Amino acid sequence: MPAHSRRGVEEDRVRLKNLLAEARRQLAADPQVGREERLELEAKLDDQVVLARHDVLLHAADGLEVLVAPGEETQVWELAGKGDIPTRVEFAQTFLTRYLVAAYERLAPYWVLVLSLGTSRLCEGSADRLVEVEEYGFPAEPEIPDAEDALPGRIDLFPSPARDERIQQHMRAIDERLARALAERQLPLFLIGGTKVLAEFDAVTQHAQQVAGQLELVGMEEQSLPVLAERLEPVREEFRERQTKQALQALDEARDRHQYAEGVQDVWAGAVDHRIRLLVVEESFHAAGTVSSNGRGLRLVPTPGDPDFTGGGAAVDQEALPADVATDLVDTLVEESLASGATVRFVPEGTLTGHQRIAAALRY
Repeated sequence: MPAHSRRGVEEDRVRLKNLLAEARRQLAADPQVGREERLELEAKLDDQVVLARHDVLLHAADGLEVLVAPGEETQVWELAGKGDIPTRVEFAQTFLTRYLVAAYERLAPYWVLVLSLGTSRLCEGSADRLVEVEEYGFPAEPEIPDAEDALPGRIDLFPSPARDERIQQHMRAIDERLARALAERQLPLFLIGGTKVLAEFDAVTQHAQQVAGQLELVGMEEQSLPVLAERLEPVREEFRERQTKQALQALDEARDRHQYAEGVQDVWAGAVDHRIRLLVVEESFHAAGTVSSNGRGLRLVPTPGDPDFTGGGAAVDQEALPADVATDLVDTLVEESLASGATVRFVPEGTLTGHQRIAAALRY
């Protein structure tokens, strides 16, 4: 279900209670669920129990996914992805993972290095949240060099060859500290700083390949983390767009090599044979169908808004379909692809119009 983060929390509580009530109703009406399992699940789906344990997430998340199963602890996952998280109840033999995978892509951590001739800061980001890092030598101020250094002292305010050399020394020192962080976690790196400071750092850094984007902005060394995250968002969005373009390019190259599949049925065949190297899916895409007893055959069934049997954009109404129909084949494809070591990339709606909304680059 979607959430409204720091506003509309009471509305989110009502939505969660309604979803839990709907889940209990569907559970009571399902003849395939035994009495003991039904009683256990009903207790876990009690809205007071769920809210008592996980209400705090409604204040911070873009969405929640509640996973309940007999004999297992209830899991509540925080989702990121404003505008594309559905309100949905699903009963299945396995947990839905597609939203977790899509959320992980958005929550994927990254470094932010705020460069300054004064104090330079390192932050670790996840989605639109930043946390100040106070290790690896950060925050970093210009240091007095060793006694044998020819240019001791802090950076002078006035232009001079000595000042230029001190700036380079400072940038190299920051890069060395950054290396310690990158040695532990090879994450995308975003740089923030003035035009000249960024140019000086670019000239000396040994980690240019890690840079995912730059924001030319002065005065950020003392700015609050929420403001930094807000100002950085357009740069991060450009990075995501580049990742989408790279995924599309990989699909085109795979098609040229005849190592390509598109559409649910062709991609399904690749997943069954563990041939998928890269799976690309539109975020809102769903498909329903029946799977043969050997797991290889697939018959799609129509879903609302899509007479061509490709799934449409809306989640499937379970009660309107026969019991043997799998209501989210895309989720199964995501699970199978991940299990075989493939990369899964979710892209915005409309990105894969020419690829039947789901496509894969194959290993062979």
